[in-house]
Amino acid sequence: MRALSGSFLVQMGGMAIAFVSSWFLARLTTAEQYGLYIYALSVVGLLGGMAAAAFDDLSVRQVAAYQSQQKYQLLLGIIKTGAAVTLGLSFLFALIVYTVPQSIAQNQHYFNQNKNLLLLSAILLPLWALTQWGQALLRGSKFVVYSQLPDALIRPILFLLLVILGNFVCQIPSDANTLLIRYTIAAVLSLLICLWWVNKKVLGSMPLNTPKAHYDTYNWSKAAGVFFLISSLNLINLRTDVLAIGGLLPSTDLAYYNIGAKLSELLKMAFVVSNMVFAPLIAHHFAHQNTTALQRLATRSAWLSVGISLPLVLLLLLLGKPILMWWGSPFATAYAAMMVLCAGQMFNLGCGLAGNLLAMTGNERWIFVSIIVSTIANVALNLWLIPQHGILGAAYATTISTVLKNLIWVIVVYNKLGINATILQTKI
Repeated sequence: MRALSGSFLVQMGGMAIAFVSSWFLARLTTAEQYGLYIYALSVVGLLGGMAAAAFDDLSVRQVAAYQSQQKYQLLLGIIKTGAAVTLGLSFLFALIVYTVPQSIAQNQHYFNQNKNLLLLSAILLPLWALTQWGQALLRGSKFVVYSQLPDALIRPILFLLLVILGNFVCQIPSDANTLLIRYTIAAVLSLLICLWWVNKKVLGSMPLNTPKAHYDTYNWSKAAGVFFLISSLNLINLRTDVLAIGGLLPSTDLAYYNIGAKLSELLKMAFVVSNMVFAPLIAHHFAHQNTTALQRLATRSAWLSVGISLPLVLLLLLLGKPILMWWGSPFATAYAAMMVLCAGQMFNLGCGLAGNLLAMTGNERWIFVSIIVSTIANVALNLWLIPQHGILGAAYATTISTVLKNLIWVIVVYNKLGINATILQTKI
């Protein structure tokens, strides 16, 4: 319970810092430069996440298993293998980030203006990937709160301090390049702290006389390939709208959309609360074949999530434009897109624990199917709708793909388990 409450507080703190930081950056720099910075971070987040994906969830699973079984040679082996694969993939993706735009650039002047941004993104990418991998090792060792600190609090706080120091003490104006330099410095420090914890809490848990590492290469490779595919599709699905806007529209539009999207994502906190309360009970009730209890959990989760989020949705509906204008008056143009994204989030919340019910009851393949379908739809719709409707088109595409994924989950849960996971089930 302490881990759950600690995780919730860390995530809440991280979200608060993210909003303070976004407001600060929007005030210190132009919308165009802020948009370029957001686009660079989105590319790094996608490719850095993919570089870590192969041994991220796999490390969580195997580290926990090897520690409980005291198989320290295999534990050492998967740590070394994960580090090598993550580092190798991140350097490969970094090379792609820096060289591919140079070879396909049609506007050479625009490329030369942003060449430093590409170089900084390439430097940041391995730092991002290794931090994800280190956090996975900490999660696998059951240091759940520690595993969230580098991403959620340490790096954002250090970055914000460096921005304040750079702008107000050193009098260095903020643009996309200087922001990314400061972010990279914060990422280096955050990674060092993360690796120090890994050394102390994961490696430190092993006996001092642990012999050479052992490698279960065949099984690790099979599992890593599956994890890489699933996680990569998830990352593409999550970042398609931002990447498509950055590639098809001016960077100012991306700046406006980013703030609207962040506000709509506040609704996810309701799911975090609901998930913490109900998700751990699903496997228990399924093991006892207690369908009535599972139905009760699903219904309560859906109603709790929607109930928590409804006041915030009404607030954004009524006061969304003034709230967006806190970042600057032009940001109010993201109001319609924000409300479309909120509709998608509410639909997601109204479907309750459908995804968790699939994951915890042996129906994971349907999650994989839904991710493939929704990712293809998301990419296609963004490429089709953004040129016609701008950032509103991106919001439509994201919301439609979210609805599609949840519909698949709800239908499969009803057919396989006989449970209505949605808010339409009124009897608790």
